[in-house]
Amino acid sequence: MLMHVAGGVGEHGRNCFAVLGKNVHFLVDCGIMHGEVPKLTRDEISILDFVLLTHSHGDHTGALGLLAQQGYKGPVIASKKTLEQLDALDNSIALEDVCPNGHGMFHDVEIQWGRSGHCEGSVHYLVEAEGKKICFSGDYCEDSMIYACDPIRGVTADLAILDCAYGNKHHDAMKTQKKLVKLVQGWYEKGETALFPVPKYGRGMDLIRIMEEAGIPVYADKIQRHDIKEADAFWCRTVPSYVPEKNKAFSDHGVLFLSDPQMKKEKTQLYAKTVKHVVLTGTPEEGGIAYGMWKDKKAELIFWPVHQDMNGYRKLCSLNHFAKAVPYHSRSLKIENDMIEF
Repeated sequence: MLMHVAGGVGEHGRNCFAVLGKNVHFLVDCGIMHGEVPKLTRDEISILDFVLLTHSHGDHTGALGLLAQQGYKGPVIASKKTLEQLDALDNSIALEDVCPNGHGMFHDVEIQWGRSGHCEGSVHYLVEAEGKKICFSGDYCEDSMIYACDPIRGVTADLAILDCAYGNKHHDAMKTQKKLVKLVQGWYEKGETALFPVPKYGRGMDLIRIMEEAGIPVYADKIQRHDIKEADAFWCRTVPSYVPEKNKAFSDHGVLFLSDPQMKKEKTQLYAKTVKHVVLTGTPEEGGIAYGMWKDKKAELIFWPVHQDMNGYRKLCSLNHFAKAVPYHSRSLKIENDMIEF
């Protein structure tokens, strides 16, 4: 069996993995990166039986349109929460319907899944096809304050594709939390507002909870407030205790959360000019507005850990039985050949 790494290894984005057997062919994720789509061939797309999605973020789903343009009309399988977060997809199938108890069959492929702790709806997979087992961690975090994770333990697989977004750089959640709170409290005591551009789904809820617990006034846009209000107990360990408002975000000081991590929206850019501080908590896209602000020292970059580093990657390898493992989601960790035989 072959796996074509069509994106996501040796780069931060366009995560896409094509599993190519004798009779079964499927895709796990189909993301975009700085406008670049996965390196899928027309022939690979034409033989796909189905697509599995780990979660809704654009670096895992943003190139689904490429498949449609190439004529793909097959099933797209994802958790119900992930499907809710995406625009309407043709031929979508809820993962819970395929695997109602975390386990099921589809196109002669055995699929197991669990929650990956990255955002609502995010999952990891263990799939078995033509006698081979493959583990996909998805974007994986066991230590989220908010999101539930079913730890990957005791799994035997011929191949594992494991989140290692932070590579050899370690980001400690407790130290980061203390640093963020100290910074923002200092600004708040001076009457200054901080802007946090965050993804629509994911770390924003963690960060809002942290600020809430520190007693710092929080404001948020409609998307973040909706996420808190509609949080699902199956996916979330806990949520902030109230829905913050944005009505007086710039007359009262505190922390403002906007659902625009790369600051692409004109409104976000305008807000950035009216606040004293901008804090980025994830990887800014090179050449983008957020990246430029960071490079020009107009924004702080403080990673809030929502992925694994090399320590986490090695931990998963040691607690499971993988014949071969590949770290993905990091620019610094590359492979010589993007066609893996296993």
